Amino acid sequence: MDIAVKTESHIGVAVPKSANGYRRFHINAVETPPRKTQPHPFYPRVSRFGLAKALLKELLHYNVRLLQKKYRAAMMSRPCIYGVFSGPVGGFMPIREKCTGCMRCVQQYPEFCRVDRNPEFFKTADSYWVPSDPKTSATTNAAIVWHEAQTGKILVKGMGYKGGFGGRGWDGMWTDMSEIVRPTRDGVYGREYISTAVDIGRKPGYLKAAAAGGFQEQSRVITTEIPVVFDHIPDDMNCESVVASVARACSAIPAYFIAKPDQVGGLSDTLKERWIPLVGSHDFSRYDFYLRRAPAIELAETNPSLIEAVRKINPRAPLAMRLPLTKGAAELCIELASMGIDIIHLSGNYHGQGRHPDDAVFCGDIFKHVHQALVKAGVRDQVTLIGSGGVTLVEHVPKAIICGVDCVAIDTTVLVALQMDFQGECVSETEGRIRPEVFGADWGCQRLVNLMASWHYQIIEIMSAMGMRDIRRLRGDVGRAIFQEEMERQFFAELTSRA
Repeated sequence: MDIAVKTESHIGVAVPKSANGYRRFHINAVETPPRKTQPHPFYPRVSRFGLAKALLKELLHYNVRLLQKKYRAAMMSRPCIYGVFSGPVGGFMPIREKCTGCMRCVQQYPEFCRVDRNPEFFKTADSYWVPSDPKTSATTNAAIVWHEAQTGKILVKGMGYKGGFGGRGWDGMWTDMSEIVRPTRDGVYGREYISTAVDIGRKPGYLKAAAAGGFQEQSRVITTEIPVVFDHIPDDMNCESVVASVARACSAIPAYFIAKPDQVGGLSDTLKERWIPLVGSHDFSRYDFYLRRAPAIELAETNPSLIEAVRKINPRAPLAMRLPLTKGAAELCIELASMGIDIIHLSGNYHGQGRHPDDAVFCGDIFKHVHQALVKAGVRDQVTLIGSGGVTLVEHVPKAIICGVDCVAIDTTVLVALQMDFQGECVSETEGRIRPEVFGADWGCQRLVNLMASWHYQIIEIMSAMGMRDIRRLRGDVGRAIFQEEMERQFFAELTSRA
């Protein structure tokens, strides 16, 4: 299996396009079939009596002309270009796996053709991944991720849309596609460059002179070509196959992944080059060797003495602090920025809310609040904000960045792409589980590479439609989005007051 990032026919991150060293980032996707069959969304049904009646009618219509091959083919053909009614018995045994829900058969033969939604399809994940009413949706978030991980392409269906325009969480936010001419096509098809790279770390706005001459080194930055980091997977949802797949994918893309030191014991030193250790006061001293080589370090707890100790071990690595999403996170973030923390990781639960019942606030709202608080304090450019929790689809990435984070970290999306099964509601590490499974790391790696290839292309599509050439300019630009709550408040305030 070819697992690599390619530009044109070369393996690597990028290939120079001209003599001046110009590079264009691209992720090559390779078709990766699923390791197990997933329920199909559609359930085509055919009345055998009705079909037999139609065939008899066609037989009488064509009569002797059936001696010619073209008439026999016309009679045996069924109204489906996807081959649902192909095979030796034709429409009497529809091939359900080929149905796309286009409804052509129902429109042409409404008397004996019918297409239902498969109820088993909507039981593959928890409520955050599956719509509450299957009648309003032809697919699920999980199915979208499966398709992207398998093909590396965008799932496009011309079946119409019956759902509501709006909803909770990220569905209540729409990106403003105001520049639908240029650079849309130019950026997507290579005539102009759209950057999805993000700097993670601290970049002071001025240089500080050193006593011995020159300048003191102040920047502690790592750069990723996509605004996505693979987040820590809890131990009880984890297995060696997942860690190995994530590490290989990050090495191939390249990207970064967060994991505890005891989760990466089976990885080679090469695969650990993209690893951001997640450590606490109880274990950081045992992994001194890895911390010295880490590109960045994330602390699991707010401890000033721990910050100082880690700085001594690796003064060049950006230092991150993992914070649970709470309403009062803004004040703590300002304090952490003044303490020299380079990265603040705002971590919500898997449904995109605060981790405590009293803080059941949508993560996007907290992102906006924290970003604006840091701007007012004059320290926003000194820290990088990473947001995680509830980011399941590629459209959530630019929406989260608009709310104020620099990049996102994905968690359950990784497990869904690897076809892990949900066991009840998976809200947080302590509420709900995803059953661990064993599979080949090569297969898992390519699935995640395909997922990021699809996401990278779609992010470029979204940015180009907004007239943006650098995703870093999108950070905190709420003018590039429309919020359902604000629109309802604006247009219905008068009606509400009268009532």
